Order: sequence, then C-alpha cells, then structure tokens
Amino acid sequence: LRVSHGPKLALEDRADRQLAKELVSQLDPATARELKDPASFTADRMWIWRPIGNEELVALSGCSGIARDPRCGILLARVLYGQPKLLTWASSGSRLPLLHAHRSLRDIWLLSSDEMGLFTRRIGYAWGRITVGEKERRVPRSVPQRRDKRRP
Repeated sequence: LRVSHGPKLALEDRADRQLAKELVSQLDPATARELKDPASFTADRMWIWRPIGNEELVALSGCSGIARDPRCGILLARVLYGQPKLLTWASSGSRLPLLHAHRSLRDIWLLSSDEMGLFTRRIGYAWGRITVGEKERRVPRSVPQRRDKRRP
C-alpha cells in the first residue's frame, strides 16, 4: 500500500469555478437560503487540504451576492474519480475568508471578520468526517487596576 503525502494546505493558482458551481448545486436547502442567491456564488481561492495520508480535500472560498449583500464562506469537498461530493459549508459572514494551517494535520482554521472584529473557526477532520466549530474571538484581557498603597 502506497501512502501519498504532500503539503498540508496548498493554495492553488486559481479557483475552479466549474467545481464551485457543481458543489453549490449540492447545498442543502437551509444553506442555500443562507446564501440567498446560490447561483451567484463566485469562487475566489482554492486550496488542497491533506489531513491524512491518501486523503485530498478541496476547499473553495467565495461569496454570493457580492455587490448587494455578500454571503461568504468555504465549500469543502472530496473529489473521487472526477465526481465532487460536498462535505460541508463553513460560513464566514459577509467577508471573504482565508484558510490557515497550524500544528495539527487534521485541523485548519477559517480566518475572517465581521462587524465585531476578527474571528476564527476551527475546521476539523476525524475519520473522514468534517466538523466546523463556532466563531472564536481573541478578546484582550483586562488589565487589573493598580491600587495606590498610600491612603489619605
């Protein structure tokens, strides 16, 4: 058995817009409503994610309704024998997301922002399944007030 490996998360030169159209057609009705106009979804970036040996997943970031009311996120799919299968949709709100690989091979991070500021979402791989975490924000710690030792 040969196990193929490659870079954990590789940005491709260009997004496959035909693949994006095929994946958008596989969205469940609730996600399609979230996008408002799924037919206008435009893929901007494409990555190949290799969470384990012999597994290559495709991640497409893009938005629908760009000029009016953008709805953005990541489409994650597996392409086997030329047939794409949508695994999940990870919403990033109204701004185009980026993907970042950190330490674990099985986790990547969606990076985006909204009206409240920057946020991340963990996208995890376990036994062939994809999980998308909630928004996580880095809130600065409050600095404790120093008490003046002198009292009047």
